[in-house]
Formats: sequence, C-alpha cells, structure tokens
Amino acid sequence: MGLEAAQSQKIIDIFNSTTMDMGMMFGPPKPPASFWQSILNKTNSKPLSPLQIHVRNLTEVAGPMILERRRLEEEAVEKGIPYDRPMDILQRLLDNFDKHGLVDVEDICGYLLILSSTGVHTTNDTATTLLFYLAAFPEHLDTLYKEQRDVLDAIQQERTQRRETLEKKGEPIGEDLDPAHDRDLTAEAIKRMVHLDSFIREMFRYRTERLTLSHRARKTITLSNGVVIPKGQSVIINMKSAHHGPDQGDDVTEFRPWRFVGKAKSATKAGADFLPFGMGK
Repeated sequence: MGLEAAQSQKIIDIFNSTTMDMGMMFGPPKPPASFWQSILNKTNSKPLSPLQIHVRNLTEVAGPMILERRRLEEEAVEKGIPYDRPMDILQRLLDNFDKHGLVDVEDICGYLLILSSTGVHTTNDTATTLLFYLAAFPEHLDTLYKEQRDVLDAIQQERTQRRETLEKKGEPIGEDLDPAHDRDLTAEAIKRMVHLDSFIREMFRYRTERLTLSHRARKTITLSNGVVIPKGQSVIINMKSAHHGPDQGDDVTEFRPWRFVGKAKSATKAGADFLPFGMGK
C-alpha cells in the first residue's frame, strides 16, 4: 500500500486484527455453541461481523490515501505527463479496478484485507513447515549455511569494490552502498541461494496433499482432452500425481533437497509439475 500506509500504526493494527479474526472464522471446527452463543455468532456474521468492521475502519484511515493516488493520476493525465505509478498491490488493484469488479474505495479495502489475511496464513504455514523439515533433516543444514555465508561474502566483496571504484573516481558513495548493509538478506541475495530454493521447492513437493485446491467453474469450459466442466462444477487437483509423477525422477518417495539445483525450476515457479498454490488463479 506504499510507505505512508506502512508507517501508519492504525493501518498495521487493522491488518493484524483482521488476520486474527479471519483465523478464528476459518480455523478448526469448534464444539457446538450454546443457544446464546449461536445467536451472537449469527449476529456477528452480518453487519456487525469483524471483517466488515475492519473494512470500514481501513476505509476511514486509508481512503484518503487511495483517493489521493487517483487525484495524482488524473492530474498527470490532464497535464500530459507520465504518472509515477507506485509498484505495490494497491496500485495493481486501482489499475484493474473494473477487471476485479470493484465498486468503490470500501471494496478496495476489503480486497486488501482478504489478500493480507490469506497471505499471512499461507506464509505462516510455509515457514512452520520449512522449520520442521530443517529440524527433520539436520544433515543438510551445513550446506545451506555455507551457501548463505558464501553468497553474502560475494555480495560484500562486490559492494566493497564498487565503493572503491567510486572513491577512485572521486564520485560520491550513496546510501545504497552503506557498509552496514553489506550482508543484508535482500531479495537479490536470496535469489543466489540455489540450494535454499531447491530445499523449499522439494519441501513443497514432498509434503504434498493428495486432493486439494478446490475450484468452482464460473462458466462451462472444455479442456484440451475434450472433458467438459459444467458451470458451477467443483474441480479438485490431484496433487499427488503432479508432485510424485515420473517427471520428478525415479525416487519420488524420497526427500532429496538438491533435486532442483541447476534445473531452472525455482520454488516460486508454478507449472504442471509443481502446484502447491495452484497456477496463481
């Protein structure tokens, strides 16, 4: 949502509260409620539901920021100058307002809260599973640690050389080359850690569920093999056949953390043979 929103404690609190409440709403089944509790639950599922309250609160706080973006974009169009489009999810929603069927600012805020909540829970699930596999296969820790150290060493050396080059030319050294950040775990650094990436991809493949990611067809479609899926029909992916198929090798029942090293198949790249989160749709 941008730097201004990220610095707002009110917005941070709203996202935190929404994530907690969504977890309660969609968490494990609860014991049958008493009569009075069931009445309260029904009341909370309508205008007084936690999610609707959070949407209204976020609209009140973030609404002006969203409208200001709209104003700046319209102003740029009127003046015939390029609009400095922010690179974040909020801007993506504004750019695809009609495509997503959004109606107003409140709609955008509700969309943002749902995206945040689902993102937090999936990230938490992934992090917990990763820690479990690191503990279950400690013999691979040395390789991962050495790779991290080597990558950070290389980046630190590259940054040092860049500073030395600038110094020789008498050019200023910007804040982006501050030595204090030479060994930060940046996105660039993590992309170089091919063994870590392979470990994560293998973790997803190995722990796969059999039938999951249920989707409902919004219209009747015909697949390439001639199978027709009627509108309203639910479809479930057979993850077992995809992640344990012959394309993965002969040892699909074994956990091989370096299975994907050098194969140009990153843990973020979905495909017919890797569907932990579907195809992103």
